Amino acid sequence: MKIKKFLKQEEPYYNTERDPIRFVEKYNEKYNTLYYKKKAQEVLRLINFDLQNKKVLDIGCCAGFLSINLAKKGAIVTGIDSSEYAINAALHNAKENQVENQCKFIKEDFNLAEFQDKFDLVIAKDVIEHIQEDETFLKKIESLLNHNGKVIITTQNSFSFNYIFEGVIRKLLGQKRWVGWDSTHVRWYNPWKLKRKFKVANLKVKNYSSSYFFPYEMSKVLTQKEPKSKIHTLIDDHLGNKKPFNLIGWSISAIGEKK
Repeated sequence: MKIKKFLKQEEPYYNTERDPIRFVEKYNEKYNTLYYKKKAQEVLRLINFDLQNKKVLDIGCCAGFLSINLAKKGAIVTGIDSSEYAINAALHNAKENQVENQCKFIKEDFNLAEFQDKFDLVIAKDVIEHIQEDETFLKKIESLLNHNGKVIITTQNSFSFNYIFEGVIRKLLGQKRWVGWDSTHVRWYNPWKLKRKFKVANLKVKNYSSSYFFPYEMSKVLTQKEPKSKIHTLIDDHLGNKKPFNLIGWSISAIGEKK
C-alpha cells in the first residue's frame, strides 16, 4: 500500500553514507525537493539583516546547506554535527562552493561541546525536537550569544493542518506514537510553546516563519505525481512570514534574541 510504504521508517543516509561525495549528492537531492526548498526558504527569510563578518553557529549542520548559504552572504560560520559522515560531507561541500575559508565544521555533540567564541546568530534547524532537556539546550544557546545576538529554532508544528491530516492517517494505521517524521523525536512544539521555552532561557521571540501548509508530500504519495501547480506553495511562497500564516505551517521557525 502506497501510504504504508510512505510511513515506513528507513535508516537515513546521514547515518550510513561514508563517502562524502555521495553524501553531498544525496543531500543536495533532498534540498532539490519542494519540501526542503520551502523549509530553507522559511529559515532564510528570517535573516533579513547584514551578515558580513558576523559569527554564526549552525547546530546540526549536516552537510552544510545553511552554513554555506550564510557564508556566501559574508558570515563566518561554525557548523557542528554529531555525525562524522555529515561533517566530512560538509567540508567537501564548502570546498566545492569555494567558502571553505569562511566555514569551520566540528564533529561533536552540541550539548557536550565547549566554545571559545560568542556568536551573532545561532541556528538550530530541526534539532530541538530531538533534545530531551530542551530548556537546558536553549539556555546554552543563550549563553553563546553576543549582545543583541539572535537565535533561530526550526521544528514541527502541532498547530497545523498537516498535524491533523497525517496524524489521523497514522493513528488509523496503528502508529500510536507519532511525533513527526522521525522516530527519534521526543515532543511537539507550537508557536506558544516555543515562546514559553524561549522565555525560560531569557530569550524573546521576535517573529515566526512557516512552511508546508499544503501536504504536497502526501499528495505525491497518493497520486504518484510531483505537484506542479503553484497553488500548492502559494502560502509558502508569499504568506509564510505574515500573520496568521506564519503560525500555522507544519514547519515553523522562531527567531529570538537576548532579553
